[in-house]
Amino acid sequence: MGSGSAGIRKIPEERRHEIAGQLASLLPVIYDLAFRELMADDFAQREREIWIEIGKEVPHLAGTCHLPCSDAPRIADTISVVRELLFGSEFKSEILDLSPDTAVILTKRCPFLMRAQETGGVAEHCFTRCLAFSVTATERLNPKYTLRFVRAMCMGDRNCEGKIVLKDSVEDE
Repeated sequence: MGSGSAGIRKIPEERRHEIAGQLASLLPVIYDLAFRELMADDFAQREREIWIEIGKEVPHLAGTCHLPCSDAPRIADTISVVRELLFGSEFKSEILDLSPDTAVILTKRCPFLMRAQETGGVAEHCFTRCLAFSVTATERLNPKYTLRFVRAMCMGDRNCEGKIVLKDSVEDE
């Protein structure tokens, strides 16, 4: 019998990353389908806490990969890279660099929404996960900034639009 690691090398690295990303984006839907009804109201709060914890890991990954986070456009780039690293290459995003203090992550394709649609999951449940992850990641990468959702595909919009802004500008509104 051979070594398992020798067999995995026969699978191209890009395909391995694709498989891992598909599974990572499927897991939240599976947990949702298995536990939401059983746990009732407690499920949403616990799931939110999990995604906040995942968001807290983003600065570590960004540091390890030498990804910048000094201003809004760099934070947006870093979040886009880390999302793809953690959840696969099915994300299709564009960064709108509006100023050093404002950037928009425009997501046109989302693997979490795709998995929910494929498996009979509830698309709207994706929003809570994404919100918890994205806001936490943004604020942990640079505490001067936060993220606000303007649009969300899982809530029926054509694409997602997350605006990264200085916290001070949000507090003034």
